[in-house]
Amino acid sequence: MQLKKYRWKNRLIVVDTPSYKNEDYLKTKKIYEKNIKRFHKRFIKLISNRNKDNKFKINLIGFDGLIKKKFNILEPEEIFKIVDKMPLGKIM
Repeated sequence: MQLKKYRWKNRLIVVDTPSYKNEDYLKTKKIYEKNIKRFHKRFIKLISNRNKDNKFKINLIGFDGLIKKKFNILEPEEIFKIVDKMPLGKIM
């Protein structure tokens, strides 16, 4: 998966899932869509990575391309706290 094109432009929530029909994946997508304006305000995009060998997991990746935190479930408030404390925080 090529994530370099997002470096210094967006933060990412990368969701590794064994299937797009996975229950955890569907919940995560629903939570993201419910809070999409708040995520976009912080330049956070959701990227899905389907691979049958993957277990479900969520990684928060910063502008610098490094993993900042790993999650088992998407917790918007926790992510917003982490992002708002980052050096570039809420840019606008």
